[in-house]
Amino acid sequence: MLLPKFVINELEKLESELWDEDFRAEDQQYTPHTHEGEEARAEYAQNIGFIVKPRLDAIIEYARNDLKG
Repeated sequence: MLLPKFVINELEKLESELWDEDFRAEDQQYTPHTHEGEEARAEYAQNIGFIVKPRLDAIIEYARNDLKG
C-alpha cells in the first residue's frame, strides 16, 4: 500500500504521541483497584482519545479531499 507523505507524517506523529502518553502513564505507578488507580486509567483513556482524534480527523479529511479530486 502506498501512503501519501502527509498521512505517513500524521501516523508517525501519532505513534510518537502515543508512546509519550504510555510512558507518562507508566510513571504514575498507580495502585490497581483503588480510586486513584481508576482515575489514572480514566485519564489515560481520555488522553488517548485526545491524541488519536485530531490525527484521525486530519487523515480522514485528507482522504476526502483526495477522493474529490
